[in-house]
Amino acid sequence: MPAGEPAKAAGNKADNNKIWHYNGKFPVVVDYLVFFGIFLLAQGLGTAVAWLAGCKWPDPELLASPDEAISTAEQIAAGHFNAVTYFVSMSVTLAGFLFYRRRRHGPAVVARFSRRGLNPVLLLWGVFFMLSTSVVLEPLLSLMPEVPNVYGRGAWAIVTVVVMAPLFEEVIFRGVLLESTRVHGTAWWPHGCSRRPSSASCMSIPRWW
Repeated sequence: MPAGEPAKAAGNKADNNKIWHYNGKFPVVVDYLVFFGIFLLAQGLGTAVAWLAGCKWPDPELLASPDEAISTAEQIAAGHFNAVTYFVSMSVTLAGFLFYRRRRHGPAVVARFSRRGLNPVLLLWGVFFMLSTSVVLEPLLSLMPEVPNVYGRGAWAIVTVVVMAPLFEEVIFRGVLLESTRVHGTAWWPHGCSRRPSSASCMSIPRWW
């Protein structure tokens, strides 16, 4: 090997690593745009995998059918479809976030879970405010048009809403995104950035209506 080859190879490797070093420290605005792009691509991939796996695409007309048997069967199919798409899309999102953050030399902490952060009084206040909100909103919701069940029905729907959604959203948005943004040193900025995508992901569970 010529004498200049090792130096040339090292130079090429350094040039390739430059694409992971933007102006300013991680995270910058471009990093958030990349995170959002990963999230969007994962949604499409989850839908594609559900199709390839043979999951039935729910029909809104059948969901609104006056025949209860037809409507129930379609809601069960919707629950299965949402479970597959949600699991695949959020798994890809988590893997993509972790890979990108590692390449950008971001913090290695995925999430902070400890008993010291558990505050029973705060949890009770949260339950109180949730119940108070439901009491106030219940009469208002009765005046609005009926919203169809877009989450589905059955075991798959329960697993998606009760198990997968809380776990993925806590790890991805309150974990990876929050820890990535915490380096700015302020309290409201990380929580605000991690809260809004988490709310958007809740609305992304039903992808077919």
